[in-house]
Amino acid sequence: MQGLTNRRLGATGTLRENRITDSINLPDKKSWKKVSRGEIASSTCNDLLVVRWNKNSVVTVLTNYHPVDPLRKASRYSRADRKKISVNVPGPVAQYNTNMGGVDIGDQFIGTYVTASILRTSLCSRMASVS
Repeated sequence: MQGLTNRRLGATGTLRENRITDSINLPDKKSWKKVSRGEIASSTCNDLLVVRWNKNSVVTVLTNYHPVDPLRKASRYSRADRKKISVNVPGPVAQYNTNMGGVDIGDQFIGTYVTASILRTSLCSRMASVS
């Protein structure tokens, strides 16, 4: 992500727990699961912003482009209240969800169809076993 920042390219993506360094001051995932839904924690490191958000599970997003504000509202079903409740969504998470739809669909299509390289590899291995 730092390389993209140096090239002045904006990017937002999810961040795995094992990639978070000590220089990023965020509560750990285990304790963050216990906070109420919609809670937000953020930390900055150089030009990067890391946002941790609790929806049903803990979501960590890294961005060099979007600020935490403005917060957006999303409706989620609460089993305790048995109705939909309004939850705050940080800006980077909302932008990530908005723009990831096409990539997810593309990955789904690629996974469904046999690509040329996989087909070529399987054909070559079959031909080698026959001769």
